Amino acid sequence: MFVICRRILLIGVAYVAIGCADDSDRTDLRVGLFFTENTRHLTMLYEPRHYPIMDPKDDVPVGKDIVSTLTKATRHVFASVETLDSYPTKESIADRQLNLVIVVHVGPAGSSLGYQGDSIQNSSEASKSLTAELTCLNPKMKEVAFNTVWGEGNATAKGILFDSRRRAFVGAVKSAIRNLGENAARQMNSNPEIRKLVE
Repeated sequence: MFVICRRILLIGVAYVAIGCADDSDRTDLRVGLFFTENTRHLTMLYEPRHYPIMDPKDDVPVGKDIVSTLTKATRHVFASVETLDSYPTKESIADRQLNLVIVVHVGPAGSSLGYQGDSIQNSSEASKSLTAELTCLNPKMKEVAFNTVWGEGNATAKGILFDSRRRAFVGAVKSAIRNLGENAARQMNSNPEIRKLVE
């Protein structure tokens, strides 16, 4: 008996742009974007129920891809976006002349991993979901809007030696992150409280 020890990595999570077509359509606000530490270091658990010794569970890092996708989504909505390394204060907001700060916290919301066949030939299907809390603060650090955004992802794969499970898992995670970015862009673009800041 042997054990397959492979780290699962997410590579190239693409963000599908929606909403604003060019710079002229973006909301004319200077926005600061802060991701909580839990978001930046978020992992999702790969935990197969069949053959766990040969195909061990794994904590898959997804924080970097989430930060990248949501940053691109925010820059697609607002004229100017600056990522913040530390939690904002009235002083730091004033120094950067920001009109709005968005604090982002993302966590896993649910998952499933189905498996059919044996260790030689098999097929798998996976679903993953993520939830993001977007807290919008004005320059006085007062909350002006709060949104909860969901991202859902599904994928199927066929393969051998557990490859289908891993590929279905990765596909579902990528899909969930991409969907989260699309939904976040829609929410930010249509939020009436944010719109009031430019009136």
